[in-house]
Amino acid sequence: MPKDITCADCSALRRNAAYSNTRYCVSCRLLRDLSFIKDQVRTCSRAACSRRFAPVSRRDSYCGPCGFGSPDEGHCWYCKNDHAELHRAGLAVCVNCIRDPAKRITILGALRRGQADRRLQNGHRA
Repeated sequence: MPKDITCADCSALRRNAAYSNTRYCVSCRLLRDLSFIKDQVRTCSRAACSRRFAPVSRRDSYCGPCGFGSPDEGHCWYCKNDHAELHRAGLAVCVNCIRDPAKRITILGALRRGQADRRLQNGHRA
């Protein structure tokens, strides 16, 4: 059942359908996850693939081309692909870019700037 939440990190009002105990919007949750595992690099678990990738979560075991994103297709902010398989609906980053270790710092910076903009816009108080 969808639930309206006010994000604890940026005060944005969001509709999150996933869990009733969610405290963060999708962008802030991804920023927290990526900040926690920012330096990790793993090898893809698929037998025919041996690519090195930056995981998105603690359980992530597949590289971008082998992994799964959302069923949504859209514009990737990083690679400028207009028909990219997005990592999550509502986030303009594709599954390939978000798992590329070389792009991790830039993506973290963009998520931090977005969070700061939402904080200003929503009058967030720490």
